Amino acid sequence: MHEVIVLGGYGRLGRYCVHHLVENTLARVVVAGHNIQRAESCALQYPKRARAVYAESSDSRTLQHALQGASMLIACCGNDLSTVLETCLEMRVPFLGLTPISLSEPQRERIGEMAWEANLPVVLNAGALPGLPGVLAEALVRRFPVIPEIRIASTGPWYETDTAISDVRSFKKQNDAPDGNATGRFTPLLWNFAPPIGPRPVRPRASADLDHFIESHCVDKMVYLEPSFAGVTRGVDRLLRRKEPPLFGIAAEALLEPGTSNSDASIEIAAAHPLLPAAVIARTVVAARLAGELPSGLLALREAINPIHILSALEKSGMTVIFD
Repeated sequence: MHEVIVLGGYGRLGRYCVHHLVENTLARVVVAGHNIQRAESCALQYPKRARAVYAESSDSRTLQHALQGASMLIACCGNDLSTVLETCLEMRVPFLGLTPISLSEPQRERIGEMAWEANLPVVLNAGALPGLPGVLAEALVRRFPVIPEIRIASTGPWYETDTAISDVRSFKKQNDAPDGNATGRFTPLLWNFAPPIGPRPVRPRASADLDHFIESHCVDKMVYLEPSFAGVTRGVDRLLRRKEPPLFGIAAEALLEPGTSNSDASIEIAAAHPLLPAAVIARTVVAARLAGELPSGLLALREAINPIHILSALEKSGMTVIFD
């Protein structure tokens, strides 16, 4: 039986991924992390389909032990994943990163060459955010080969996660992106998400899965928007005390006439839980790998799986997907 390692599988996102893998694939799931007690507690919920193993994201020796015979590793933790990625390449184990991973251009080139030579899929920034912004943008350019402007807005990352603090810090440090994936100072605009989310004030931010999108597509301008981190950060404690998680929404629109505000095509996704899209994406990528349908090399989610297949999987899992 194929085994899939979920590093950080006992965290909030990790538990969602473990559940979806057990329920929707034939793979045996290995819950891995530095807290073996929490890993065992999670694995015991699926006694015939899951087991626990100790693995430290910064220790290649424990990772090598955990990766023996694995069909894929899913990274759900927010630590520095460079050691994990290097070990996967060394052990020839496909890698799927759901949390943001920052790589320099030389690192990307080297990892891409190694993955290609090893005939190995390495999929980065493939959660909901980042991940879905690139999927929606790719879906639009497949419908309209030439688009003057694409705008994408989301309700932002959910802050009740193990990676919340580090994500806030990293996004705060980002400046204007050179490829049109805009960030920086900007007067908030009101984006009308479909009910029950409704209007939200948003500002331009960076999304790692949109890096180099403009250079590889006939798109003149790309803008990604999220709620202001200043207001959100002040409300983190309040968010953490909420009994019900906030709704998740992401929408993209194509503007075919420069200077206009009316979209010519749009796609919107709404989910009752912010972690659900990432878990569905994880099991969709794993299923493609087990079926031998995942290409080799260093890939963004939009390059690894046909965007329409991803949107279909989200819809079949109970999320709302609206095409206009």
